[in-house]
Amino acid sequence: MRTKTLLLAAALSAAGLATSLAQSNVYSLNVVGYINIPVSAAPGFNLLANQLDLDGTGTNNTINTVLGTNLPSLSKVVGWGGSGWTLQSLLVGGSWTAAQLPGINSGGMQPGQAVFFQNPAANPVTNVTLVGNVLQGNLSRTYAAGYAPASSMVPQSGTVAALGFGSLPQFSHVLRYTDPVSGEVVGGYRNYNKIVAGDPGTWSPPEPTINVGEGFLLQTAAGYSWARSFTVQ
Repeated sequence: MRTKTLLLAAALSAAGLATSLAQSNVYSLNVVGYINIPVSAAPGFNLLANQLDLDGTGTNNTINTVLGTNLPSLSKVVGWGGSGWTLQSLLVGGSWTAAQLPGINSGGMQPGQAVFFQNPAANPVTNVTLVGNVLQGNLSRTYAAGYAPASSMVPQSGTVAALGFGSLPQFSHVLRYTDPVSGEVVGGYRNYNKIVAGDPGTWSPPEPTINVGEGFLLQTAAGYSWARSFTVQ
């Protein structure tokens, strides 16, 4: 068996040590790691992307398995409800409020999606830590037409094209959340416009670089199918 550890920070990723545990022509490759995302003091918002997976299926990630409960009381997760940021869950008494958990879990906690995390505390939060497996192989995710929260399914930083979104059609938009102290989820975006098709095409402002653990809003006229083959060497 061969194992690898991948250590990740919000703006930097690095492959760790590979250790051979047996002399064999047959081996399995397990890649696990963490992403640490610091969040500014109240009313600090981060458009957060979970780019690690609980069990290798890419489907069974929840607020509890992704974020846990070791966070300030009244921390908030805001999820996409199909036409806007309408789903919310609060951390109260050591538990996330349950009413909208199913929608948030399926609509934001899986790799390739995104949710807002709000820190209610007067001090920055440094322990928003995501832990799990790195998905490998042929990966894909489909985004609906109009606005859709998006991210890379793998924990890398890079330009939009480098992360697998190079085939976005002309007049697509990537909206990054750049104002974590505005206190308003609906504000604080910077809009990047793809004005010429192609990979990477031409962007105005210039094509952005997306950080590890960062989500963004994707706007397309007809929806978009993201696909990428990814293997940790």
